[in-house]
Amino acid sequence: MILAGVMGDPAGMDVDFTGDLWHWRGPSPAYFVAVPAEDSLDLHAVSKAVTYGWGMIPVRARIGATE
Repeated sequence: MILAGVMGDPAGMDVDFTGDLWHWRGPSPAYFVAVPAEDSLDLHAVSKAVTYGWGMIPVRARIGATE
């Protein structure tokens, strides 16, 4: 599955990219997408302020026309 996403933080950061969506079926199932290396530098700079643990950053994403 391909994710065409827009990631945002409380300050309004937008990162547009396309990547593979994958499903973690662990004790707390969730969907993830790996951010391309060139975009991850900006996210890393704000990650401590926006993460809720385990290096996860909650986002508002769009897949096709669905947000």
